[in-house]
Amino acid sequence: MPTRKWTAHKALEKAVNNHEDNLNSLTIYRYSEHESIPIEAWEKALIQAAKLVERLGERYLPLFDRVERELEKAKKKLHSLEKVRGIANGDFSQLRFPLRQQGYFIEP
Repeated sequence: MPTRKWTAHKALEKAVNNHEDNLNSLTIYRYSEHESIPIEAWEKALIQAAKLVERLGERYLPLFDRVERELEKAKKKLHSLEKVRGIANGDFSQLRFPLRQQGYFIEP
């Protein structure tokens, strides 16, 4: 029997369909599969997921956990991109190892 892939979108959609009367204040934004979701949207989604769990019970806790993980991934990605931009522009202070002291020279 093939297992179906769990997605936050499907879980939220199911919760909304099953409990529409209780969720009239819930706002849902849809992003395309290839679109990068901003950190602010993940933060709002985390708050909404917390409200969903509070209103409908802990069976929706995996949704909250998933949104929290996605928020942390988005923050880590942003930090890495900022680090990359800094290094690419000649700011080597973020490197964990002293390249110049090891005899290497990096040209920006």
